[in-house]
Amino acid sequence: MNIPFVNLRRMHEPIRQEIDSAIKEIIDANNYINGRQIEEFESDFTRFLGVKAIVGVSSGTDAIFLTLKVLQIKKDDYVITVPNTFIATTEAITMAGGRIIFIDVNESTSNMCSEKLGRFLKQAKPELLERIKAIIFVNLYGNPEGLDKIYNIAMAYNLSLISDAAQAHGALIDGKSITDFADITTYSFFPGKNLGAFGDAGAVAVNDTGTAKTLKMLRNHGRTEKYLHPMEAYNCRIDTIQAAVLKVKLKYLDQWNENRIKTAKFYNQLLEKKGYFVPPIKEKYKPVFHLYVTRVKKREQIIKQFKEAGVSTGIHYPIPLHLQPAYKYLGYREGDFPVSETLAKKVLSLPIDGSITPEEVEFICDLLPSSPNRPGL
Repeated sequence: MNIPFVNLRRMHEPIRQEIDSAIKEIIDANNYINGRQIEEFESDFTRFLGVKAIVGVSSGTDAIFLTLKVLQIKKDDYVITVPNTFIATTEAITMAGGRIIFIDVNESTSNMCSEKLGRFLKQAKPELLERIKAIIFVNLYGNPEGLDKIYNIAMAYNLSLISDAAQAHGALIDGKSITDFADITTYSFFPGKNLGAFGDAGAVAVNDTGTAKTLKMLRNHGRTEKYLHPMEAYNCRIDTIQAAVLKVKLKYLDQWNENRIKTAKFYNQLLEKKGYFVPPIKEKYKPVFHLYVTRVKKREQIIKQFKEAGVSTGIHYPIPLHLQPAYKYLGYREGDFPVSETLAKKVLSLPIDGSITPEEVEFICDLLPSSPNRPGL
C-alpha cells in the first residue's frame, strides 16, 4: 500500500472544478495583485475565526515578522519562544531585530511549559525583565493546550503574546477560537497545512481594526494610496491566486479537521494498545492534528521499514533550534533544554490529512512492533 505523508491530490480532487474556476477567473481578469479575492478571503476567514480582522500576507514567516514590527519590537528587545519548532518562528524574531530566549516544553503536550516560563520570569534580573517584550507560543502539531496559561502569565508581566498557529487552523479552547487567548495570532498556509494554499501564503488575525490597518500598510510598501507612503515598509502581500484558492478550501476546513481528529483518536486507540505514546485529547482543548506525532525507539529502523512498505513519515523536529549551527552565537549547549532534546530523538510523525482512511491507519499501525515500555521521556 502506498500512503503519502499528506495526500493533497486526493483532498483536492473533489473540489478541483471549484479551484480551477476560481483561478481561471483571475487569469481572465489579469488581476494578480491586490485582487478582490483577497478581501473576500480575509472576510471569510475573519468570520471563521471570530476575530475583528484578518490581514493576508506572503507567508507564515512574514506573518510573525510583521506582527513583531507592528508590536514595535526594536533592536535588542527579547522575545521568548521554544526550541522545538520550525526555524521560521525564530527567524522572524531576528529579522525584526529582536533577540531570542528559549523556554523548554511540557513533556506531554510538547508546547511551552507554563511552569518553566513562570519560574524563568520570576527569577529574571530586573534589567533583563525590562527588555523582554513578547512571547511566541507555538501551537505545535495543531494542539493549543497551555496557550491559556501562557496568556495569563503574559498579562501578569505586561508582555505581548503572539500565538503561532501555523499548524492550528480551527483549534479551540473551551469552545472558543484560540485567537481569544493571544494579542495577535499568526497563520501559515503552506500547501501541507490544514488550510493550505498552492504556494506560500499566510495571515495575521487581530482583534482591533487599528492594528489591522497598520499591518496592511506594512505588507504593502507602507502605502495608503497607490503613490502615497507615510512610512517605509515591506512587500509581503498575499497573491490574489493564493487567496482565491484559500477561499474555496476554507469551506471544507471544518470537515477536514473533523476527519483529522477522528483519525487521531483511531491512531490513539490502536497505538495505546501497543504501548506507544499517544497525544492527549482533552475536553477543554480541541487540537486539529496538523501532525500526528508518537514517540518511538529505534526510529531509523522503523522509518526504513515504513518506507519499504510504501508509507511516508516525518520527524518534527530532529534538531532543536538551540543546537542549530545558526544559533551557536546564543551560547546554548546540549542539556540546556532536556525535554526538547529528548523529543527530537524520539518523535515520529505518521501520515494524517483530511482524507486518510481507517484502513490506511490500520495498515500503518500494524507495521509498528509492540512496545513493552512506552517510549516516554
